[in-house]
Amino acid sequence: MSENEVQLNLNPSPFVGEEYTRWSVEDVVKWCIFSLELQDEDPLVDQLRKNAINGELLGELTLEDCKELCEDDLSLAIRF
Repeated sequence: MSENEVQLNLNPSPFVGEEYTRWSVEDVVKWCIFSLELQDEDPLVDQLRKNAINGELLGELTLEDCKELCEDDLSLAIRF
């Protein structure tokens, strides 16, 4: 198989091309579940809902904010 014949087996996010600042809290939750491969019961999902993190707030989160939302899981906070 040549390089031109190689097909990437990517699972693109359903949110590609959308303006994230317009996302609702549930859109942010869906994006996190998809992108971070989380379960709906994950503590981060609960924190996003409790803190009403919508797309507008998403861009303003600092690493410290992310760590707090991820219950000090630095690895998850960085990916988030």
